Amino acid sequence: MLSKLAKKRGIDADAMFDELYSKKFIDRHMNINNEYREAMWEEYPSLELGLQKGKVKDRNKQKKRND
Repeated sequence: MLSKLAKKRGIDADAMFDELYSKKFIDRHMNINNEYREAMWEEYPSLELGLQKGKVKDRNKQKKRND
């Protein structure tokens, strides 16, 4: 996704990472910073297409323990 966004903006993936990281939209492991999620989507709306709420399920919450 990062390389596709970079290509659309006419820069390389490293520069795109630096841009997102410097604005604190992502951390150094490319995880989205929830505090800045809305601001990131406002500035980069094409990123939201692949990151819709409810798309990824936390399977750990669904597990029942029989301890």
